[in-house]
Amino acid sequence: MKASHSTTQTNKSQQERIQREPLHSLSLSEFWGLRWNREMQRLLKKYFFMPFKERGHGTWGYIATFLSSGLIHSYIFISVGVYPALSVFLFFLLQVVLLDIERRIGVREWQGHLARRAWVFGALALSLPFVVEPLFASLGGI
Repeated sequence: MKASHSTTQTNKSQQERIQREPLHSLSLSEFWGLRWNREMQRLLKKYFFMPFKERGHGTWGYIATFLSSGLIHSYIFISVGVYPALSVFLFFLLQVVLLDIERRIGVREWQGHLARRAWVFGALALSLPFVVEPLFASLGGI
């Protein structure tokens, strides 16, 4: 029994290094920048975001980050077909638009966690079909 508990703790520890309670995000920028797939975020930040930010172009940095992530994911999906690859790329492009909306409507200044989490879940729910639908279609329409 102890080995099982130890294995569970190890798996949980590894998971926490990659994801940091993404469901607790209070903004999309927090979700993508601090909580979701932190290892990939670290690499994208280093090679795509920071070169722009260091030159005073942070907005172009996050656009480059999401476009590059979209291209990486599209490359993975291209083996399934052009439509899934394009759809996944559009998911990441939509994140740029949603992050801009988030900034413009001041989500980070909203009072109360409920409204902020509703924004995050709503924005992700709006964009998730761009990933889920082609994935299901590629699996035979489960």
